[in-house]
This record gives sequence, C-alpha cells and structure tokens, in this order.
Amino acid sequence: MTVKDKMKLSFKDFDKRDGYVSWRGKKIEICFEPCFNGCDVAVYDLNQNLLVPKYCTDIKNWPMKMPTNGIKDMLKIAEMRKRAIIKANEFYEKHEK
Repeated sequence: MTVKDKMKLSFKDFDKRDGYVSWRGKKIEICFEPCFNGCDVAVYDLNQNLLVPKYCTDIKNWPMKMPTNGIKDMLKIAEMRKRAIIKANEFYEKHEK
C-alpha cells in the first residue's frame, strides 16, 4: 500500500479563502497558510482554536514573491503541496476520525 492509497484528502478537497486554503470536517478545519518556507499546515477545532503546533513544509529557497523561475519554481510548489497534503492526511487520521 502506497502513501497515496492511505490518503483521504487531496488538494482538490480544499477551498480557497482569503490568503489561505482550508478543508472543514465534522470536528476540525485543516488550513494551508502561507509562510516564508512554503506553507504551514494548521489544525483548528470548529471554534478556531489551534489543536496542535503548526507544521511548516520547510521548502528551502522559497520565492518571496509570485514564483516566476519556470520549472524550478514549479518543482518547489509541487514539493510544498506534496508535503502539505501528506501532513494534512496525518492530522485528518488523528483528529477527524
């Protein structure tokens, strides 16, 4: 069984908000929030209380403005999304089920 087989959430499940994207379940909300090294993955209860420390995707040399460096920036974005969705699924398994 691969990591992808275990995932319940995909990036398509997340909705765009003001400056971040989120998925809202029955117990929790998982948010991808921009930071200096890609994005933070945050888990809140439905009253907006942070449940666990935020997880940073920690992409080295993350562009500080809109990525414009072609394939190199596209690979960084893909890696950030991969790390974020894997962590989101870990939080989902731990807090939503």
